[in-house]
Amino acid sequence: MTRNLIVVLLWILASTTISNAQQRLAPIDQVPEGRRISGWLVDEVNYSRRMDAEGRGLIRSFGARGPQSKSAGPDALEYLAARNSNTVQYGRAFLKVDRAGPLTLVVTGDIRDSAVPFTSCDVFVRVSGQDVLHAQISTRGPDGRERGAPGVGNMVLDPGYYRLEYVFGCPYVTRAKYAITVRSEMDASARSFAQGELFHVAP
Repeated sequence: MTRNLIVVLLWILASTTISNAQQRLAPIDQVPEGRRISGWLVDEVNYSRRMDAEGRGLIRSFGARGPQSKSAGPDALEYLAARNSNTVQYGRAFLKVDRAGPLTLVVTGDIRDSAVPFTSCDVFVRVSGQDVLHAQISTRGPDGRERGAPGVGNMVLDPGYYRLEYVFGCPYVTRAKYAITVRSEMDASARSFAQGELFHVAP
């Protein structure tokens, strides 16, 4: 019986190790050839579905393309939409990591104008195709104070280049400002991306 118990425990430990290995974020093999431009490449697309309370429907917009892709950021970003529209922004870039260790992405923002008094924007961020962050940016409360807290996504990365993607959607919002910043173990607080740290590639 003891022998069987040991075998079962070893099997569980092996399964856990495999599961953790599958969750590891891997750098890409090669950055595409072309001119590197600081910041994100962003598409604006019409979102035809009604967003659910958790904003999970937004994840269908990863990879979406609009009429024109535009450079933005790297950290200060803006959302503009006509009233009664349902626009989603899809952004992508490459992140250059020089030092192995923990890395945190932080999302903050402010809704400047909306068609209803109280609403929120949802943002999802992916690294290497895996969801690392979901945050909500809310309109201010009746007293003018901010509601909610910054969105935070933690990960551990090895040196290399990583593909970053995000989707940002705001029902009933016509104007919002938001930022995606970064913090490494060398930083006292979240900061803007350094020169050459976040970029997209123009062919």
